[in-house]
Amino acid sequence: MPTLPDLHHPHGAIEHGGEVLLTCSTRPRRVHSPKPRGHIRPILVDTRTTNVVPLRMPANTPEIVRCAEKTFDQGGFAGSSIDDLARAAGVSTRTLYKHVGSKAGLVNAVLEDRRVRFLDVENASGGVRDLFEHLERWVSIEGARGCLFLRAAGETSATSDSTHVIEAYHRDLVQLITDRCAIDLGEAPPQDLVEQVLVLFEGATSAASYRGAPAVVAGRDAAETLISAALKH
Repeated sequence: MPTLPDLHHPHGAIEHGGEVLLTCSTRPRRVHSPKPRGHIRPILVDTRTTNVVPLRMPANTPEIVRCAEKTFDQGGFAGSSIDDLARAAGVSTRTLYKHVGSKAGLVNAVLEDRRVRFLDVENASGGVRDLFEHLERWVSIEGARGCLFLRAAGETSATSDSTHVIEAYHRDLVQLITDRCAIDLGEAPPQDLVEQVLVLFEGATSAASYRGAPAVVAGRDAAETLISAALKH
């Protein structure tokens, strides 16, 4: 029998295996619940009508999205099931669907949240060096398992709903690198320089998964070498 929760109510209860366990002054007793088997959820019992009153689950969409991001990051998009995602968020699959609609909708929400957070570089006036230092901080805090957007592109269909989010990320990243190169050069950078720094940045992101922070430092040093060479022309 699962441990009964302290619900600060003389008739605390917990649902388990399709049955409701009621606590009283002596010992638990069982009443039938129409809920499907496999769900464990705290409930309150209205002793005047004996109706089962579900407690509100302490979940919201941002929390579900952040939990799903970790699950996708560790288990992959294709390898993470709805049950895995619901379990990670501590909610039922029904609650999960209520908040995000579908697994595809959750993938989109995760990628969009990641895009906004990852591209929110702290020093808006810094050059390419600051961009790589931002990546180094990200790796130390969030971990390094490669670029989640590249992984999503490889695991999802080219016609999936997440395609536009992935494209938006890459478009924004190119613009961010262009702006940072312009700060260092004092003028609009040549396109080939932007492409070279982009490859270094994406390469550092991927290599950090097995080389750690030194991969980001190496990418930063190589990017600064390119900037120095461009300034001499």
